[in-house]
Amino acid sequence: MGQTLTTNATSNTICTGDNFNITMSFNQTITFILDYNLNDGTGWTPYTTLASTSSATNPSLRTFFGISLPIVSNPRTVDFRIRYSLGGTFNAGTATTTGILLSINENPLPSATVVSPIPSTICNGTSVNIGASPVTGNTYSWTSNVGTFSSTNSNPSVTPSLTQTYTLTETISATGCFNSNQVIITVNNVTSGTISGTQAICVSGDPIELTSVLDGTGDGALTYKWEFRPNGQIVWTVDPALLLNQYDPPSGLTTTTDYRRYSISTLNSITCTSLPTNEIKITVNPTPNVDAVANQIKCNGINSDVINFTSSVSGATFSWTNNLSSIGILGSGNGSSIASTQLTNTSTSPSIATFNVTPSANSCPGPSGTFSITVNPTPNVDAVANQIKCNGINSDAINFTSSVTGSTFTWTNNLSSIGIAPSGSGNISATLLTNSSTSPAIATFNITPTANSCPGPSGTFSVTVNPSPIVTATSNPLDGLICAGSNITLNGGGANTYTWSGNVTNGIAFAPTTSTTYTVTGTDGNGCTNTATKSVTVRQLPSAPISNPSVIVYDGVSHNGLFQIGTGEDIFWYAAATGASTSVLPTQTTVGKKEAYAEAKLNVAPFCISATRSLVSVEITPAPLTVKNITGANKPY
Repeated sequence: MGQTLTTNATSNTICTGDNFNITMSFNQTITFILDYNLNDGTGWTPYTTLASTSSATNPSLRTFFGISLPIVSNPRTVDFRIRYSLGGTFNAGTATTTGILLSINENPLPSATVVSPIPSTICNGTSVNIGASPVTGNTYSWTSNVGTFSSTNSNPSVTPSLTQTYTLTETISATGCFNSNQVIITVNNVTSGTISGTQAICVSGDPIELTSVLDGTGDGALTYKWEFRPNGQIVWTVDPALLLNQYDPPSGLTTTTDYRRYSISTLNSITCTSLPTNEIKITVNPTPNVDAVANQIKCNGINSDVINFTSSVSGATFSWTNNLSSIGILGSGNGSSIASTQLTNTSTSPSIATFNVTPSANSCPGPSGTFSITVNPTPNVDAVANQIKCNGINSDAINFTSSVTGSTFTWTNNLSSIGIAPSGSGNISATLLTNSSTSPAIATFNITPTANSCPGPSGTFSVTVNPSPIVTATSNPLDGLICAGSNITLNGGGANTYTWSGNVTNGIAFAPTTSTTYTVTGTDGNGCTNTATKSVTVRQLPSAPISNPSVIVYDGVSHNGLFQIGTGEDIFWYAAATGASTSVLPTQTTVGKKEAYAEAKLNVAPFCISATRSLVSVEITPAPLTVKNITGANKPY
């Protein structure tokens, strides 16, 4: 019948997957099936199982448009034939099969391989390779539906900021066959936004909330992440509890801390995190301290030391209170020092002012410190009574007192000759006073009180020691010698009043019976006394001479004058038993009798005489008169 098959494929060559046309020429109307053989051992296969009938209007031609062969991976030849029946009905049992009427050379397409598996989503800024390894002899061309991206690399790396489709065209240079493929890279684009809230707080303070100036954005579901980094650290720490765009930092911060925020977008189960926002610093200002201030102990009227407040925290300022402004320093104040101030305490006990100092730095208060200023009172010495004493009398004990408890005392004495030391401390005990002069000795004492190392104004008192009067004792008779039974008068001198021992009254005669030394105590106008003594010697009267009524003496012996009759005694002769008419016992030359009265008289002052006279009769005999001395041992009476 002369059937032929022709094609529009150039040189009967196609690239696999290409569509081509086959035109059948024949000279009558037939019904047929187009078969093809891939020459892969599968045999002939109907291109379509439905028979085709040639056109009635032009039965000589039949064109099959858009024939598509199975895809091949290697070059091959595909043969075509027809099976036909005459007329408008195809009868497979009687159909005629032609030989190979057409052979098509089918070349495979390049793989145009893109990344596999294709990432469903990547994060903004993430790079991804979108191709595969190159095939020798092939060329590559990449384009994108966004921007101007192009590449001839088989496996370029891209970093898209937006979701976009990349198209690869791979061409086999030898056959010209090309293949295209696409990869869609979905970008989960996320931005961080900006935050604010830079601030400074005190240790353990409560920061204000960090706010979002500009919220983050994301192509997926958006949450946030906050990080913090304490001062001096490198690593940031995530606060897992915070997923909001604002952040309330926890209270009680003790360290300066930086904060930043991330936006988190989840798209297609891919979570992407933005770059961090700007950093917000919460400065934790240190708690200032006040360095220890030394306590001061001062005396009333003395200036305080300058008080300088310091702190280990730079820039610290200070306020202070004083609970006892009566010391002379204000009740409160500010500044880094308290000037030297004259201190006052008019009481009798220490005034203790407690100062409370509060430091502050960067509006942060610190714990208060305390110190004290003790102002000790000025001690006084209570008035001491002057003393007026006499020489030889003890002073009164002197006890110093003060209205200020605990006061001690030192003293000086400008006249130690009175018997009290020139200086000392503490009380002065009773002391025997001395004044050997004839005028009052006035010792002035200066007492200085001290309490808590504070001296007070001195006090003075005096001890006057009046001299003892120069007392004399005299008698009348002056020598104090009297005879028993005689009177004597004792007189004191040099004082105002006198008191004698033995119940003697000054200037009044009395008749002592025995020899006695009398003491007179004279008291002058100051009440001072002194003594003197006067010895009174009482001579006992001698006894009257005792003799025989008559004494025979020899003629020619003298008998006139005083005759010693005993030791310390003389005899005086008198004419009568009484009276002052004296007599003598004359020298007798005539034998006869002579009478006279003999009186004994001491031959030492006061020449006491016997109370009576003895009659002595002297008879002269012719024999020589022997006058015998009468002594105390051989007195005849």
